[in-house]
Amino acid sequence: MTIKVEIPYVPEQLSKNRMIKFSSTKMGRKAYKDPAVLKFHADMAWLLSLQKVPSLSKAKTHVGIMVYRPDMRSDPSNSIDSILDIVKTGIGVDDRWFSVSLDWELVPKPKARIVVTVSQ
Repeated sequence: MTIKVEIPYVPEQLSKNRMIKFSSTKMGRKAYKDPAVLKFHADMAWLLSLQKVPSLSKAKTHVGIMVYRPDMRSDPSNSIDSILDIVKTGIGVDDRWFSVSLDWELVPKPKARIVVTVSQ
């Protein structure tokens, strides 16, 4: 059983380095997750859940991540944790069961995307 989903290439919504924001308060600085990032993650998990096949179980789950990026400015490895969180929420299998592969390729900007393949 295999699920394949394409998600938009939006590095600022996926990078672990950009998801935390800070605000100043009377007590000092407060860290919080960027609401735009939370919405993006929820939307992508929902998209993945639409592809869900009931046979997914708590067993070794292979997650392939192919990043088609337009330039060398972003680092795909910074996006792995966010993508796996989206997959975890979308398919309902804890990420401790995941076996992960990551690859990337340079493409023209209009073709930038991330392809996530989940199989058991």
